[in-house]
Amino acid sequence: HDVNQKGFEMMGNSYENILSGNFDLLTAGDPPYTLEEATRRNRLAAAGQPQVFDWQLKHKDGSKLWGEINLHRTRIGGDDFLLAVVRDITERKRMEEALKGSEERYRYSSNLLQSILESSTGVSIYALDQQYRYLSFNSTHRERAKHLRGVDIAIGMNMLDQFSSEEFRNLCRREFDKVLLGHSHCAETR
Repeated sequence: HDVNQKGFEMMGNSYENILSGNFDLLTAGDPPYTLEEATRRNRLAAAGQPQVFDWQLKHKDGSKLWGEINLHRTRIGGDDFLLAVVRDITERKRMEEALKGSEERYRYSSNLLQSILESSTGVSIYALDQQYRYLSFNSTHRERAKHLRGVDIAIGMNMLDQFSSEEFRNLCRREFDKVLLGHSHCAETR
């Protein structure tokens, strides 16, 4: 048994404690990161089935961190050993969780926006980016674009490209630019 300096620094534990073979000192303990599962994976690797997996570890101070564990059997000087390479991936896991939370908030906001858009029947509502591309629109706006201009609109499509008249395109561009500067705009069509 041996461990490098980085290994026991990462765990905040002493060289002797880590080498004691007491994996309970290192395992977070919350399912599935239990001593039993760690032992099972060690046995599989010792039997010749390499194991690579993410694992929640326990620092000596009780805090939890993440490691990417790579276990495999190796032969050194005629003797079999279980080689464990542990890479600290705590920051990557934090970023993954933050991204997951961000994606969930985005989905919620997107669903809320679509509900608001669709609740206004008879009112054409749409959102454009600074290049006049559709970010969102309700079904009333989609139907009117199809009826008035014969266009099947889609997210990302440039709204100005729908207009054949250069004069009307320029008028719309000027009005959209005012809105993008913070002015309100409401147009009625009959």
